[in-house]
Amino acid sequence: MKNKTRSAARPSGASAVRDAEKTIALLPELIKQDKFGVVNIQRALNCDVLTAMNIYHALLTDGDAMSVEKNFFELNGKDKILYLKRLISDRFASGECMTEEMSERAERELISIEHGNMADTFLFAHSVAGILREMTDKPRFVGIGCCSVVAYLIGITGEAPDPIGRGLIFERGFGGSVCPETPFSFYVPENELAMLEKKVQKSFADARLEKQGDELILSAAGAHVGILDSMLSLHRICDHAERSVYSSGHAVFQEDYMHLLHYVGGDSYEEADRIRRAIGKRKYDEIEEYRIGFMRGAASVLPPAESGRLFTEIVAELGGAYCKAYVLSAKAVLDAHFPSRCAASPLS
Repeated sequence: MKNKTRSAARPSGASAVRDAEKTIALLPELIKQDKFGVVNIQRALNCDVLTAMNIYHALLTDGDAMSVEKNFFELNGKDKILYLKRLISDRFASGECMTEEMSERAERELISIEHGNMADTFLFAHSVAGILREMTDKPRFVGIGCCSVVAYLIGITGEAPDPIGRGLIFERGFGGSVCPETPFSFYVPENELAMLEKKVQKSFADARLEKQGDELILSAAGAHVGILDSMLSLHRICDHAERSVYSSGHAVFQEDYMHLLHYVGGDSYEEADRIRRAIGKRKYDEIEEYRIGFMRGAASVLPPAESGRLFTEIVAELGGAYCKAYVLSAKAVLDAHFPSRCAASPLS
């Protein structure tokens, strides 16, 4: 009986080897036709996701360094994070952004991205950003997502500001490990919309570009990015912010006040973002509780009267301040498409 069992198992094993050999032989042509992705390779060869990624990249025959597999939505949560890590390590391997601070912050962000189930959003935005770069090299990214080091490293935000160099705060956009409604948006002129949708559908067959309320949304398998087909809103937000800089002469960005809450009051950035939201929604009972905590945390550097006065000023100013991440990304796009306006800008 045992011999029969072993004998019956041999054809099955041999068959699996033949199937794998056939799969390997077909891979280059299937990949060239966009009919095969990392998940398929992983299943066919019964290998781990990183091995499948290496095989996929090695077999691309047209020289196109495609960075997102055609069916990444099928990966499990951990493998999606692994893929993000691989994209980041490729950027570091190229010799760019190789700082300890950048690496440590990326690791912290990846934990939040995994806990908040945000990997699909990041990977889809990464794919769309790559397609848009094929269409033009001008900056297109606009959104609070440029506060993310991960988004910066994997090319979503392109030429948007270096988040560490400009003092941007990940928790401002993704506080509490929660993905905001539309953290990633791209400027695409109306005459390019059809071309973009067609190109994205080559990678994601169910991709759709449609109006949702006042927004244009490009989505696939539940993930989505915003599409701006007009620059009017960007002109408006930057003009308002610039006038505020000219008239105030002091910090006007929400992130600046969040840094004060963190460094003076000892609040974590997640806590600082909760305070920001409470101030914005005028939740006065919560604000008074936060005042007590701030004064207690600042006791080692400021007397009570001074820390109380500082918190009152933060409450008064933060509610009318602008999101630095959004304004700077909008300015990068405007400066690229309308270079004549940037010479007099106080936001440079």
